[in-house]
Amino acid sequence: MNPAAGGGRALRAHRAVAEALRARGWRVNIAISQSLAHATGLAAAVPTCGVVAALGGDGFIGAVAGGVRRGGAILIPLPGGRGNDLIRHLGWPRRPVSAAACVPGPRTLVSRRIDVGWVGDRAFLGVASVGLDAMTNDIANRTTAVRGRLVYGYAATRAIAYCRPGTFTVRLDDAPLREVRAWLIAIGNSSRYGGGLRICPTADLSDGWLDLVVIGPVPRVQFPWMFARIARGRHLKGGPHTHELARRIHVHAAPGSATYRGVFADGERIGTLPVSVTVESGALRVALPETPPPGDAAQRTMAARVLRAWGVSR
Repeated sequence: MNPAAGGGRALRAHRAVAEALRARGWRVNIAISQSLAHATGLAAAVPTCGVVAALGGDGFIGAVAGGVRRGGAILIPLPGGRGNDLIRHLGWPRRPVSAAACVPGPRTLVSRRIDVGWVGDRAFLGVASVGLDAMTNDIANRTTAVRGRLVYGYAATRAIAYCRPGTFTVRLDDAPLREVRAWLIAIGNSSRYGGGLRICPTADLSDGWLDLVVIGPVPRVQFPWMFARIARGRHLKGGPHTHELARRIHVHAAPGSATYRGVFADGERIGTLPVSVTVESGALRVALPETPPPGDAAQRTMAARVLRAWGVSR
């Protein structure tokens, strides 16, 4: 559990989450992480026959996934952050206790293998980003005056005021280097970031590919319209934006480019440009939820869609 996730949301919920898991038949040991690296180490120590429930934000769950990948256990992702985009992608409820109540019992747990993205030795499950969205993440992570998902709108407004389009050099797999002019570059293992923005709308956690989405240098006056289309996953239908697939992607800022050079993945800063991103196909076993309770119609619909995609009936 990450005590800092969601402004203390995970810390406030962790005892109720543990009780909900015990009610499902699980024997629960609680470990409070001191850092992302500490969380990775704790998860790596769990044996192959074990199960690790990670209560925190997307970055924390990605860090735990890196450790689970090494140890071979099964990962149960539980929402404790602000955006919880991975939770949405996998069909889990967005409230911590509701998600814990949808964890199957030890005898009925079903897991599937998903891909893991890597930036050096750092694992991620969602989206790695550079440019405008990386600056937005940076501002959001340093903001305390605005809470919850609203922080992303606040941070984006600040970032738009200061960020400029950059010139990047990109290489996909063994293809030649090429220059692109862009506001942002997103490299998706899954589809969402920023509290629900479908930046890589066709990304699939189990297809063995990374989705590269380049948002071209549109005028700032078009941003409200552009972000509305990104929220619905429709931004790739026309306009100066591109989408490609690769298993290895290298990005660096062209000489003299004034772009923001921080690199973020799953909402956490992981370095600066240049960056190389790879995908490891089917490297992680992740648990699938039971169908959420009747009162949560939207989440039931999403969970049913995800489970159908996995070929699982509940």
